[in-house]
Amino acid sequence: MIAFDAPVAVHLDGYLKPFFVNKALLASASPELAAHCSAGNELLISDKAFQILITWVLYHELEGVEQSTYSWVDQTSLAEAWNMGAEYNIPALQNAAMRILVQSFKDELVTVNTMEEAYVPDKRKTKLQEVLVTQLARDSLNDRLVAWSREFITERGMDKVPGFCLDFVMALTSESGRAGLTLDHNDYLVHEPPPVHDVSDSDESLTDA
Repeated sequence: MIAFDAPVAVHLDGYLKPFFVNKALLASASPELAAHCSAGNELLISDKAFQILITWVLYHELEGVEQSTYSWVDQTSLAEAWNMGAEYNIPALQNAAMRILVQSFKDELVTVNTMEEAYVPDKRKTKLQEVLVTQLARDSLNDRLVAWSREFITERGMDKVPGFCLDFVMALTSESGRAGLTLDHNDYLVHEPPPVHDVSDSDESLTDA
């Protein structure tokens, strides 16, 4: 049972006043996240990504949370939520965000802000980087989008982002002939450990039997 008498002040990037969230709710998503916030540390995410996080904490799913329905859901906030899941060991949040992110590619192109967010962490070859670069490569192979991809890479400064250019060139090679094909989000999910069963409950049921 959640004890609602334990609020934690969550300090978001760019906000002077904190948001108060029940500590047990945060801990249900990630003990690491609860410990981070309890220590008074700032969460360097946008308010949009924070709303995605809270939605997932409350329902442990993001089904029905779509860009067309909620103004706070966009590619960049989904990428932020994915990175937060990676940092605080919440693979289920990462996979929920990935499903919606891949779905968004049906209606819009990858944005520069989203790609920049993917390459913020020091880690390389993440599933988030892979899916965005792959989608960008497929779109760039479309003759109608050549000018757009050139602007994306050079005029918007992505060619200055460490690791991006190499990943993009490799994706162009591997995705040759696949322009217009839809990505499968299942190819970009991270491993989720199986749920932990309460041993005491199992023992009790055996005793009752």
